[in-house]
Amino acid sequence: SNFGRLGTPPSHPELLDWLATEFVQNGWSVKKMQRLMVTSTAYRQSSAITPLSEKLDPDNTLLSRMPLRRMDAEQIHDSILSATGELNLKAFGPPVPVEATPAGEVVAKGSHKDGFRRSVYVLQRRTTPLTMLEVFDLPPMSPNCIERAYSTVAPQALELTNSDILRDRARYLAGRLIDEFPADSARQVDSAYVKVLSRHPTPAETKQALADLAHLASFWQDHLKDEKAEAPLAGGARWRALADVCRALLSSAEFVYID
Repeated sequence: SNFGRLGTPPSHPELLDWLATEFVQNGWSVKKMQRLMVTSTAYRQSSAITPLSEKLDPDNTLLSRMPLRRMDAEQIHDSILSATGELNLKAFGPPVPVEATPAGEVVAKGSHKDGFRRSVYVLQRRTTPLTMLEVFDLPPMSPNCIERAYSTVAPQALELTNSDILRDRARYLAGRLIDEFPADSARQVDSAYVKVLSRHPTPAETKQALADLAHLASFWQDHLKDEKAEAPLAGGARWRALADVCRALLSSAEFVYID
């Protein structure tokens, strides 16, 4: 926001000059400039810190590695919907209205039938910000927002752990996994990892997840029995146990952070 003499001088002035020249020579094409940047070696680096880079570039001023960062609020919201298969890619049109749940959480109105639209299409009002976006540092609706804030506070973990919205998204994903692999818990776990984390689980992770599923299914069966649930106890318990595993993946640091 400050390009004058009082601002911090650029760390790579020659690089800025070269990029400016390339921008002009390519007809002021923003897309070509973006393509140049995202296909560069500097952009595609790992966030792993080697002993040499830590010694020579401790603050990453020389761009020796990719800075580990959490996804933006909108990215987290949309990625959860994409991973669970509920993202509605419809573009344009009127904004999606919001409502407050009995617990006070502000959520977007949607349905499993129509899906849930990206956060850019959710109604934005200063008085009723979407709770998930607000706790993950959605920029305020005021002028001159020059930089996003990135905080790490307890409400973020509580939102991912206790939110009814995330619980419902996890249960929807678990239901689809059971439909896809009705009697194969190992394949359900494997598919959940692929959908949420874009990788297959390690043998140790599969073993742990299957053990957790068995423990959680036993817990849910006892709980449903005490509640005198109308649904079948065994089937309902397995579904909720798998949903708990899915929710743990959706709220994990590996999902929320980009490395």
